[in-house]
Amino acid sequence: MFVSKCGEKPNCVSSVDDRTDYSIEPFKSDDPSALLNSMVEKIKELPRVKLVEHQDGKKAHFVFTTLIMRFKDDVYLEVNDESKQVEVKSESRVGYSDLGKNRERVESLRKLL
Repeated sequence: MFVSKCGEKPNCVSSVDDRTDYSIEPFKSDDPSALLNSMVEKIKELPRVKLVEHQDGKKAHFVFTTLIMRFKDDVYLEVNDESKQVEVKSESRVGYSDLGKNRERVESLRKLL
């Protein structure tokens, strides 16, 4: 699976992780492939975001760069056809704690949609 559980550092959230501090809700839809493609188009327009990989209607990988310190954070999206949702993982590449930034990012993406 493209979207995976988080490691042990508190700098990540994932919809496939069942640990309270790391878990976040996936994006639900009757047509998750269309939702993923729509998400890709909207996310590409955000500042300091680079689309690294996109398999149409299946999965996507973005790199977000923070404004001040220029840290790189990875965001992975993957369609789960069985559960009709788009799984998500947002993880900082460096540092121990993200001070809630990855959870905030995913929730702001949810509002964007």
